[in-house]
This record gives sequence, structure tokens and C-alpha cells, in this order.
Amino acid sequence: MNNATTTRTRPLTEGLGDFVSSRRQTSDAALSVGRDSFIDTLGVMLAARSEPAVAAACRVALEGEPQGPASVLLTRQRARAADAAMVNATAAHCKALDDIAWGCH
Repeated sequence: MNNATTTRTRPLTEGLGDFVSSRRQTSDAALSVGRDSFIDTLGVMLAARSEPAVAAACRVALEGEPQGPASVLLTRQRARAADAAMVNATAAHCKALDDIAWGCH
């Protein structure tokens, strides 16, 4: 019989969420990098909205006209959260225009 203790491996996003939510103070430099990265991501999303890969993701996500609360590409189009996240993430990664990230990717 094996008496080894089983440990639960936490998903990366769970650990990151716990870390971020536990922060009491954040430096101005960290806030600045976070703000710039967020704005950069939104800009890339908008720049890529007419790319074929984004159009394909939209077709898949919006098949059957699903309704949901989440914005697709910052428009009035709404979809289920997971579907909107797929489309938005596809657009955000469709163009490598990172001008603020170290080493681009």
C-alpha cells in the first residue's frame, strides 16, 4: 500500500489570482506597466479585428447566435463569456505589435 501524500496542483490562474488579490500595496512602476500592457492589448485587439483568424473565431463563437453578457471585440455584440474570451484572445494574439513587452513574446 502506498502511503504517499497526494498534493493538489493549483491551476496557474488560481495562484496568480490569489497573489494579485493579496497585494496590499503596488508600486507606481508596476501599475504603470500594467496599465500600458492593458492598453496595448486593447489596441492590438482592435487592430486585428478584421484578420481572417479573428473572423473564423467569431464564426465559431457566434454559431447559432448564442447570447451572453460578454463583449466581443469591444462591440455591442454579446456572447457567452468563454466564447467572447476566445474571440478577444485570438484578436489580442493575432498581431505581434508589442512595443512595451520585453522581447515581444
